[in-house]
Amino acid sequence: MNQSNTLHELFKHQLELATELKQALTKEYEALKERDLSVIEEINQQKSEKTILLEALAKDQQNLLTAAGQPNSNEGVNNFIASLPQQQAAILDKQKEQLQTVLEACQELNQINGGIIAANKQSAETALAILRGQVSPNSLIYNAGGKAIVDNNTNPLSKA
Repeated sequence: MNQSNTLHELFKHQLELATELKQALTKEYEALKERDLSVIEEINQQKSEKTILLEALAKDQQNLLTAAGQPNSNEGVNNFIASLPQQQAAILDKQKEQLQTVLEACQELNQINGGIIAANKQSAETALAILRGQVSPNSLIYNAGGKAIVDNNTNPLSKA
């Protein structure tokens, strides 16, 4: 198999895996909204597997670029594609753009999911602080003049 066919196959497999990862991130988003821990755990396993496979394909791509005398960068991929006949280059360019689009969507979804996880964590920590009777610095009480006050007479909800 020549190098252009190899890159074509690598892009094809990366696109398939990235699409599956995007689907998993979308399912994770729904599970996070519903707080469905069993689904979240299952999806985390899927995401881990997809990520490991994508990393292996990226390593194969790096090896291909190195063998072709190109750096392992976007510029190296572009140079490699530009060195091919126009028809092959057009196909690979399209695949590369599709892959980049899906990977950007994955990154965006991952950031959204990370924000939900952070918000849920903060909410749980606040609830635990209330149950323990601890004043959270993020939830100060203010008097009529707008000054922060600390109520030292707080008791844990469990002792109320």
